[in-house]
This record gives sequence, C-alpha cells and structure tokens, in this order.
Amino acid sequence: MRLRRQTDQLLTLTKCEDFDTNLESALASITETAAKALLCERASVWLLSEDHQALRCTDLFQTSSHSHSNGIELTAASYPAYFAYLAESRVLAADDACKNPSTFEFAEGYLKPLGITSMLDAPIRRGGKVVGVVCHEQVGPMRHWTIDEQAFAGAMADFAARAYDAHERQILRQNMIEQAHMSAIGKIAAGISHEIRTPLSVIKGMSEQALRRAAGKDFDKITTTLTGVLRNVDRIERIVRGMLNQSRSDVTTDAEPMHPETVDGIVEDALTLCNMRLKLESIELRLAPIMCGLHVNCRAPQLVQVLVNIINNACDAIAESQSNEKWIGINVNYQKETVEIALSNSGPKIPAALAEKILEPFFTTKSKGKGTGLGLSISQSIIKEHGGRLFLDTNQAHTRFVIAIPVCATPAVLPRAS
Repeated sequence: MRLRRQTDQLLTLTKCEDFDTNLESALASITETAAKALLCERASVWLLSEDHQALRCTDLFQTSSHSHSNGIELTAASYPAYFAYLAESRVLAADDACKNPSTFEFAEGYLKPLGITSMLDAPIRRGGKVVGVVCHEQVGPMRHWTIDEQAFAGAMADFAARAYDAHERQILRQNMIEQAHMSAIGKIAAGISHEIRTPLSVIKGMSEQALRRAAGKDFDKITTTLTGVLRNVDRIERIVRGMLNQSRSDVTTDAEPMHPETVDGIVEDALTLCNMRLKLESIELRLAPIMCGLHVNCRAPQLVQVLVNIINNACDAIAESQSNEKWIGINVNYQKETVEIALSNSGPKIPAALAEKILEPFFTTKSKGKGTGLGLSISQSIIKEHGGRLFLDTNQAHTRFVIAIPVCATPAVLPRAS
C-alpha cells in the first residue's frame, strides 16, 4: 500500500502540464505530492543562498490546512551541523529530530514550537553541487523513515532540481530574446537621428519664414508654410511612434488586446524605422501598391517588429552578398480571407539544406557574433499568435519570406495613396 501510494503520486507529478514552464506551480506540486505520498504534515522546498550561508523556504505545504506559504529563512551560523550534513549526504533521515546529531540544533527554536518530531530531508543537487533541500516533517508521534521513503525523498529532490533547471532555461531564453530585440532597436536608432533631423530643419526654416511673412501680412503664403510645418510634425510623430512601439513590444506578453489596423499603415510604420538604413546602405526599396482599407486584427507593434526584423535580416544578407544589385521588395496580396505580405531581397537564396531550419530557435546563417538565431523564431511565434503563419517561399529565385494573416473583413479594392 505504501509503495503503491508513492508510485501513484510520482505518476501524478510527471503528468503536470506546466511543471517545466512555471516554477511556482512546479514547487507547489512537489510539496503536495511529497506530503500525500509520505502522509506527513509538512513538506517544503528550500533554496540555498549564493554564499551557501542561508536556506530560504520557497514553498511549504501543510496537509491539515491544505495551504502553501514561503519566506522562512535558516542560517548556517545558527545551524552549522545541519548545513555540514547537507553538503555530504544524499538523504538525511532523522527519526528523532530533536536528538539526531544533524538536526538537534532545530529543537528549541523550530521543532518543538511546531510539534515536529521526525525529519526526512534530501539535498537538491545541480551539477554536483547542493543548491537546496526538500524537507518532509512529521508532526505528532515519531516515525521511522523506511528505505523506500528515503528513496522517494531523493526522487522529490531530483524533481526540484529539474524545476529549477527549467526555470533557468526560461530566464536564459528570455534574456536572449531581449538581447535580440534590443539589437534590432539599436539598428533602428542608428538612423532615427538622421530621420528626425531633416524634418526638424524644415520646420525651423518654415517657422522662420512664416514669421517673416506674418510681418509682411502675406497670409496666403503663411497658410501654405504652416501646412508644410504640420506635415513634417506628422512625419516626426510617425517616427517617434514607431520607435516607442518597438521599445515596448514584448512577445512574451499577450495581455494587450488586438485591434483592427490597416496593412498599409503597418508597412509604413515599419519602413519609417528602416528607411534610413536603406538609404545609408544604398538599398533600393521596391514597394508595390498596397490596397487601401485592408485591415487585420492585431497588435500593431508586434507586426511592425516582425517586418523590421525581416527587413534588417535582408539588409544583412545584402551586405554579405557580392552582387551589385541591392534591393528589397515588398508585395502585399489579398486572397479570399487572407492577406500575404511578401518580403524579398537581392541577397543570395537560402540553400535548401538550411531552409528547413531557418525558423528554428537559435539557428542563424549570420557570421559568429552577428546574430542570436532568435529573430525569425520570435517572429514566427508572433504571427502564430495572430492566427497566421510565417514561411520561407523556396520556389522563388531570391530569398522571399511570406507573412500570411487573416483579414478582418472584405476590404474595398482601392489603390494605396502615394
């Protein structure tokens, strides 16, 4: 019966869907499983500080109240014998915790006040080093911890190590995503100052001109001049809006609701951020007319991020190409209920052997140190969240990525305003 109960609880733990994605949930599952399997009042997971001088409880489950808590901290200075034993043992089975040479230090300040009589602890090891401990505590009559219960405690420690490993992988992935995102923003920022400086100079000149004409009461020309000022202010606003959208775009957060946005507006915002790089690198933009009134339900900053990433990748590919042709093409096609945004470039075509891997995380064709291999993977995740797909069209002579997204409603077929 005892072994069956332990086996059943282990199977339940292995089926937890979010075990490797949510550390808090994983630790709660471990402590509840441990308490149920060993029929003990308290089960907890503790994590060592970086200097190994303190243990902090990250999750404590109490069977009688079916509740979770955390935050208790124990120091090596107060419990040296216990800390020394953890560093050397696989399992600490203290049937009489108040008298055991490794746990007697807890008697007055911890064990007796809580009514704990027996302890079964298993150190959590990662990379051969102790990083924490899973603790099982008996309240009431003392108990003898059997060999199978000690083995079970060790298994709980292994599960805890797995949970912490998964959590660290998540943090690493998020850091790399942020680095890739900031890298894209850095490339955009390099040209933003040039983009803004030009309309600001125009605004300054026109404003001075308007003042002179106001002195001469030439009101018709003043109106024309101020119209030009407003047009350039609008241009600056588009540039700043695009930059702000990029800086706050986060593919790991989907709390922001989606709204209908025009495809031509999204493309325009992306090009506002990339135009200066295209100019500086003498890359021709081949933008086909875009249908007006074509809407998609989306988070516009994220779609702009995808377009900017693909355009930047195209610029990088063109820079490494030996061809005299330097161009990027953008074509938007509407078919039935889907809009396709196709981005092509004059760079070398991606070989068939690499085409299958190009959207995989951490895969990159760029030189060492010039790419994380996350940009296209992130872009693919964004497009999937929007109910669409991102793919490489291998039937073309040049590299051609296609973004296919459902449209909001049947649009009126109108030419895009130039």
